[in-house]
Formats: sequence, C-alpha cells, structure tokens
Amino acid sequence: MLRAGEGHAVATSSLGYCARLHRPHANDRTGSVLGEVDTAGNVTASRKYDVYGLVRAGGSGTSRHKFVGSLGHTSEDETGLIYMRARWMDPSLGRFISEDSARDGANWFEYCRGNPVNAVDPDGREWYDAAIDAIFNTIIGMIGRYCGLDTDFLNGLAGLEGYREKNSYLRSVIRASRAAQDAEIAAGTVIVEGDRSGLAAGEGALIAQHGLAGKAVCTAADVGLRTVEAMLGIDGMWAFD
Repeated sequence: MLRAGEGHAVATSSLGYCARLHRPHANDRTGSVLGEVDTAGNVTASRKYDVYGLVRAGGSGTSRHKFVGSLGHTSEDETGLIYMRARWMDPSLGRFISEDSARDGANWFEYCRGNPVNAVDPDGREWYDAAIDAIFNTIIGMIGRYCGLDTDFLNGLAGLEGYREKNSYLRSVIRASRAAQDAEIAAGTVIVEGDRSGLAAGEGALIAQHGLAGKAVCTAADVGLRTVEAMLGIDGMWAFD
C-alpha cells in the first residue's frame, strides 16, 4: 500500500533565508520512497529496494530520500550509505558502520534487530517496531480499563524511550499491583480508588478497583510482556508466576 508523503529540499535565497521546496513522494509502510510525483500527480521516478535498502530497480529521480526516506534519512549516491542521524547504515551489508553508543543487545551494528521489513530506526539509536508498540498500547489499555492510572504513572511511562525500559517499568508496576491485589484478596477486601496503602513507594500508580479482575488483567499483561521479551531477545527477569 502506498501513502502520500512529502520530500523536502532547502534552498537559500539571495536574502539569506531558507525556502522550503516540496517534492511529493509515494512511500511504502516503512517510509521508503518508491516514487517521486509531480504536481499533476504523475510518477516521474520510481525505484525498488531489497529489505535493507539497496536499490534493485529504478533509481532515477532527484530526491536523496530513498530507503526509509520519509523519516528524514538521506542516501549518499557517492558512498551508497544512508545517513540515519546518529549513525550511517550500509545497505549492502544491512548494518551500521559504527556501533550503537548505548551498546544495547548482543550485536551493536545490526539494523532493527535483523527485521527491516517490520521495523525502522528513526535516529540510529532506537529501532521502532509497530507490533511491539501495539502490544504495549494494548497492555496499557487493559490496565487502564480495570485499574486507576494516576499522573505519576503516565508521566513515568512517557519519559521512557527504549523498549527495554518500558518493559521493565510496566513489569515493576504490574508486579507491585499484583502483590497488593493478593494481599487485599487474602484480607477479603477490595482496594478502592484513592487507597494506595498496599503498593510500594514509587510504584503506587496502579490502583486495583476489583482484586480478582485486576489480577486477571495482570496475568494477561504478563503474557503480552513475555511476547515482547521474546521479540526483543531478553530474559523475563521481572516475570512472576
């Protein structure tokens, strides 16, 4: 499926200010530029890539935005490299030419954990996978439906950038909530909104409104996080029984 996008080139006028020139693009779902379109809607240039962005067909056109070009990444015709802000990626190798500064994972040079069909890297530092984001959003939605989420929890989640950080944070909150729910169920009471007495300091953002229902939600969320951990290739250190 193609979606319309815009490529941008910047020209400096004689007055010293920058004028933005718009060049419409046709992009695929990862943001790679498959074609350039003129103002009348005619395709003036097209190209095809392999999974890591090496041009396999076409290649005409004037835009330097090619593989995942809608993310702002430009391709250098001279070197064949793709500039991804923090690092350069070599599409002929399917990997970055410098290591990940965060040294995340086992391979510090790989692009999108070897999954360029479903994932992209917006800045050369952190890859993005729509499937993982969908799981996270589902988990948060599940918890939000059955439990109260306060501002501290939401702010803490919003401040996290990496998938591993989000995964650990959600696990810690869910773990604290489950412990509180177990205590309340054993006591034969229900945690009501506004009562954080059973939750650990810094993790009291999750408030169970119904002990058994909240526990079931935590169990379902745990299954989702296990799926994320398998996709990330990490051990479930926060997993509970």
